[in-house]
Amino acid sequence: MLGAIIIVHQSEVIREGIAAILRQNQFTGIVLFEDLIPAKKQLQKNAKNAILLIEDKLITDRLRFAVGQHHIVLSIEENQEVRSGTYNINASVQTLLDQLNTLIQAETRMSARINQLTERETEVLQLLAFGHSNKDIAEKLFISIHTVISHRKNITEKLGIKSVSGLTVYAIINNLIDTEGLNLEDLI
Repeated sequence: MLGAIIIVHQSEVIREGIAAILRQNQFTGIVLFEDLIPAKKQLQKNAKNAILLIEDKLITDRLRFAVGQHHIVLSIEENQEVRSGTYNINASVQTLLDQLNTLIQAETRMSARINQLTERETEVLQLLAFGHSNKDIAEKLFISIHTVISHRKNITEKLGIKSVSGLTVYAIINNLIDTEGLNLEDLI
């Protein structure tokens, strides 16, 4: 379920223009911001089910990682090579709508995957993402190591992700773990 479409652009004309196009095409939950700082609260509130349309000058690698694949970079440079996830404002409206629909479909599939995990599998995934061993997870959750292994097998089959690093990225992108105030040295 789509929670919000957050448009962040310094130009009011571009923000309002894109919002008008989206409203004409039955999109709702549109929120407009001039810069990223006030948009962060809205993004955090809707991170699991929001799509971010952001001006290319405002995007950072850290932000790109935080929103995962659920963003479109808005560019006005005509000569810029169009990359996946980039919408040139001079391009057709249909191109933007197609990109949004693709993201919404991806979000729907992702939500279905998250809902497939049981509560216990989610707990195991969270501990795994923080670098805990099978033994540590078993002790923290008061279950056997064999049960932990069984949960891990189910998680990897349901999500189609086999590596611990991949599962960690998945957990971060889907806000299954709180990364605020996370000390990276604790994970090493």
